[in-house]
Amino acid sequence: MCRILSKGRSFLMDILTEIEQNLVKSGSLFEAEQIILKGVLELGQVIMQNFLESLDRSLKSQAPANYQVINKQPRTLNFIFGPVTFQRRYYQAGTKKREFYLDQQLKIKPRRRLSPHYLMMMAKIAQTTTMR
Repeated sequence: MCRILSKGRSFLMDILTEIEQNLVKSGSLFEAEQIILKGVLELGQVIMQNFLESLDRSLKSQAPANYQVINKQPRTLNFIFGPVTFQRRYYQAGTKKREFYLDQQLKIKPRRRLSPHYLMMMAKIAQTTTMR
């Protein structure tokens, strides 16, 4: 976990400092709770971005020998704690096949923007609400 956060350590401190400064200015418990929630959601985004980019780096050494890195491309996924944009490597395997090895390993479908957990939560909400 520490390696994942190391890249975002300064950002983490910035979030904590901002939360603390805003809490001092808050005028109510409701407002204080909102400030903390916003900070925790931002922290989740930073942790997920760092995790995905760290995993992409480690997968580079595990990729099959015939995989050649073409470039890095961004992707944005929406999680329950907000959107996360991260960079991942685009590979060419052989003469024709091209793919994002990270996406393949995590079973992220092309053009899908919602995380699996986000989709599950939306399905559960849809099951418990009525359309009138």
